[in-house]
Amino acid sequence: MAGALRTADNVLEDSMDGISIIIPVYNEEISLPLLCAGLQELRRSLPCPLEILFVDDASSDTSLAFLRKKQCEEGFCTVYAHTQREGQAQALCTGIRHAVYSVIATLDADLEHEPAVIAAMYEVMRQGYDVVLGCRMNRQYKQWHERIYAWIGRASLRHLFGVQLIDPASPIRLCKKHILLSIPVRRGYHRLFTLFFHQDVRVTEYPVVLKRRQFGKSKYSIWKAAECVMSIGVFLVRDIHESRFFDRKSP
Repeated sequence: MAGALRTADNVLEDSMDGISIIIPVYNEEISLPLLCAGLQELRRSLPCPLEILFVDDASSDTSLAFLRKKQCEEGFCTVYAHTQREGQAQALCTGIRHAVYSVIATLDADLEHEPAVIAAMYEVMRQGYDVVLGCRMNRQYKQWHERIYAWIGRASLRHLFGVQLIDPASPIRLCKKHILLSIPVRRGYHRLFTLFFHQDVRVTEYPVVLKRRQFGKSKYSIWKAAECVMSIGVFLVRDIHESRFFDRKSP
């Protein structure tokens, strides 16, 4: 049975105005110093408090040791660590459970997305939106299967569920915390969270320019792509009766 991001009922009451940025990490030891520098600049540029939460998903390199050291620097970040690989969806869940602010931002640790874009997306959210998705405008695919599975995923979300977004599975997003708290947690569901929105959730996209990965190896593979397609199938079979898909489609 699916878990959910919801914890105690008082989580919503305790949420404060500000942004909690959640960054899943797996073997990103080389990119982390530059990422932390970018996050420091982001903190200075925001008009609200910023909480930085790293969730290490059982890295086998020195990522966790580096983050623990940064945690000791007053006020910079908080680090949570999984003792075994649990996947990105569970890493995000861990971060959301501990986040203290009312807006959740998610960002990958590979430096393909500049942390500074969070500030621009937050300004868009302040115009009255509940969710702002980073739309990857210059996304490039290194392997043929990446392009095929990405097309299948977008087409499925658009034609099966009516999700009219350019990049619904973007890893960079801002979302009101109370919306995320009720989303089921299953492997791969971090790519499908737009399916759980109520009809009255106000969503927009913001163009994001991707940078070429400079360090480490991409975590995307044919198995990850297949997992995304399988997640859509699981949603259809197991969760459609409990999701908010029909609420969103109702007149």
